[in-house]
Amino acid sequence: ATAQMEERLAEFILNYSPENVLPLADGVLSFIHHQVAEMSRDCLTKSHEGLITSVYFRELQENLERLLHDAYERSESSELTFVTELVKKLFIIISRPARLLECLASSSLAIHIYTYIYMYKSSFKRKTERRLSNHFTEIRVDPNLGYLLARF
Repeated sequence: ATAQMEERLAEFILNYSPENVLPLADGVLSFIHHQVAEMSRDCLTKSHEGLITSVYFRELQENLERLLHDAYERSESSELTFVTELVKKLFIIISRPARLLECLASSSLAIHIYTYIYMYKSSFKRKTERRLSNHFTEIRVDPNLGYLLARF
């Protein structure tokens, strides 16, 4: 999901950065356009550096919503549609990784449960191997079949 997001962000930046499209006549929308482009660049940079978190995505979403709200309040230009579509495209690009990270962040209980299960399983395996070694002189483990026991 991250690789796909990075690819789509790079394409988004290439296609929709202010320096790559005709300038907007409305100053407010031009500023918002510039901000959206900077947010997409920042997201791509943070993703490359491995610094993306669910909190980052939440803040990015809030900032984009705030910008969109400002655009509707401050401008009545026909270019508003362009900025709205720009924000929607960025939302679509980040939505999947954001949802995945949110699921991972909200499942900290599940992580603790899986950790406990893993620890229990490892402990059980060690205890079982110790008990079996008391009865058998050799214990061979086959990952596909489980334990193969040999008594000598």
